[in-house]
Amino acid sequence: MMRLYNTDSKGNAFLPDVIDAVWKKARTVPGTDPEQVRKDPCGAWIERKNFGKTTHMGTGWEIDHIFPVERGGTDKLNNLQALQWENNRQKGNSFVLKCYVSYQHQVFPIAKKTEKVIALILAFVLSSI
Repeated sequence: MMRLYNTDSKGNAFLPDVIDAVWKKARTVPGTDPEQVRKDPCGAWIERKNFGKTTHMGTGWEIDHIFPVERGGTDKLNNLQALQWENNRQKGNSFVLKCYVSYQHQVFPIAKKTEKVIALILAFVLSSI
């Protein structure tokens, strides 16, 4: 029988303290609130409030077993990571993480502002050449 997503090796939902610990392992982003927003190993934006949510190209995330349970992986924290949900589904029971969603494919509100600032700077620099 296949385990559901966001479950431990016994098929139980992860406890809140485990969810928090895995969240804290995700990459922080300068200029953002690390309690609310982080990035997964692919660079995809994830939001703490969207744990378990599965909106296409959204900021929902799941807990992934780096070394899959079906291949002998454990529930120890060093074997768990936060992945944007589509990246987790793409990885499945593989050892290899193939990034389906990365920062290039997502536009997060902070990224939109940064892109506008960069565009303005580039326009200014190019106009003075």
